[in-house]
Amino acid sequence: DNAVATCLAALGRSSEPEPAALLLPAATVGAVRSMVEQRSGIATSVRVARDEAAAALDALQTARERVGKERGVPEPARARLTSALSKARESGHLREIKTAREAEDGSGIRWKAAVRRLHPWSGDAQALAKISIPSARQVGAWKTRSAELRTSRAVLSERLAEYQGNHELLSARLDALRASVDVTDDEAAAAIRHARDEAW
Repeated sequence: DNAVATCLAALGRSSEPEPAALLLPAATVGAVRSMVEQRSGIATSVRVARDEAAAALDALQTARERVGKERGVPEPARARLTSALSKARESGHLREIKTAREAEDGSGIRWKAAVRRLHPWSGDAQALAKISIPSARQVGAWKTRSAELRTSRAVLSERLAEYQGNHELLSARLDALRASVDVTDDEAAAAIRHARDEAW
């Protein structure tokens, strides 16, 4: 019970009447973790592609400045420059950046949808990754306890209904008894007893 209370407090759901309802299927947790890892990889690829593109543009700008300053560029240097420029144009870094951004957007949409399915839980990827998955034994213990509580509740409901029925029956008998002896309340009964005692 302490472990359950600790877990509920960590989730901000200390007053949750049905802790079992907060359990996430292992498949859902695994899928969300996989998406978090995939999103991290895509973000890294985008950063690397941006860095490479920036470096290529810097190299191109530097080369253009050098070409403008120098009167005559030696043929070997011109060939290297032309080759580097061709590689930069053919590298497809802009296409790779676009593809990576689209993949990142798609992952973001899937991530938001997955988090919505975890309602009422809310939090970010780091908070989700920190949640420990209960063992099969713990889940089994919760299910057993839940079944016991349902059984106890059913028994108590039956007893309550029985006691209410008995209360109504006894109230009806008491009303009938009072009507038959023509006593309306305890004070009237006390007065009758006093009068009887005086008569003796």
